[in-house]
Amino acid sequence: MVSTGGPAALRGYRLQSLYGLQRLLTCSKDQAHLRFRFEGLEDVEISDGRTTEVSEYAQVKAYSSPLTLSAIDSSEEGAT
Repeated sequence: MVSTGGPAALRGYRLQSLYGLQRLLTCSKDQAHLRFRFEGLEDVEISDGRTTEVSEYAQVKAYSSPLTLSAIDSSEEGAT
């Protein structure tokens, strides 16, 4: 069963928060200046707090099965 509407949105926000928290907790001391922004241009944006230059954009997605290269590689579908 596919989750839609409010429950799906809440699950998405939760996954974004968990991703951001994981990135924050694994930062080294020399990355203490990083800033995390949620729901900007992408789900999560990580920028240099000293310059505001974005260094990472992340789209956070949930799948019911493991993601494989063939699932995202459009060349297998005859793309040019």
